[in-house]
Amino acid sequence: MKIIVFSDSHGNSRVINRVLSMHADTSGYAIHLGDGAYDFLAIAPLYKNLRFAAVAGNCDRASSMTAPTELLLSIDNFRLSLCHGHKYGVKFGTARLIKYAADAGADIALFGHTHKAYEAFIPDAGGGRPIRLFNPGAAVAGSFGLIEIKDGSMLMSHGVI
Repeated sequence: MKIIVFSDSHGNSRVINRVLSMHADTSGYAIHLGDGAYDFLAIAPLYKNLRFAAVAGNCDRASSMTAPTELLLSIDNFRLSLCHGHKYGVKFGTARLIKYAADAGADIALFGHTHKAYEAFIPDAGGGRPIRLFNPGAAVAGSFGLIEIKDGSMLMSHGVI
């Protein structure tokens, strides 16, 4: 299963279109973590083989979107928590994000907001459960993330286009 992850496109869907067209024959998910989710959802009909999910960020106007600010997805036996990150102060650290994701029972916390690609493994996020953190960086600067799940294993990577 392939999951293509974006955040912080801020109205510029050029990078999103280029990355998605490179994976046009892929089935899986395309995820947007806020601040441009409206434009992302608007192009979803062009990519019928992908399932789209998005959360709203602090720059997504509430009047133009119906996306939630948080979302929990189950994909191939992994639980992914999606949020933009601004509500958890991710520009100043990830402790609040880790607590939110652990409380939600997530295996992976996907977030944006910082405009910086980031990946971390937390061996004990509470109760002995590990959690992975992943930020794809800012799509407006050409950054995106890829998560591949196969046979119960996961590979997370960052790309720039």
